[in-house]
Amino acid sequence: MPRTKPLGTMTEANERLREEIRHRSKLQGMGIPNLAKRIGMPESTMYNKLRNPNTFTRGDFMKMAAVFKLSEEERGIFL
Repeated sequence: MPRTKPLGTMTEANERLREEIRHRSKLQGMGIPNLAKRIGMPESTMYNKLRNPNTFTRGDFMKMAAVFKLSEEERGIFL
């Protein structure tokens, strides 16, 4: 029987974060490439970070929160 990697809470948290970023982008009427441009990140870097959300920095999240116009309470999603 092949070995499989168990899904952990970190994997689930990463998936929720990816979905939240995509959802917020759509609400703002922008795609991932436009979001990357607005936060000053190369498009390829944004896609790499979406693949592995652990690589986003606090600064990345703060910039996204500003672009998404999140309230202080809503910023807790990212931080």
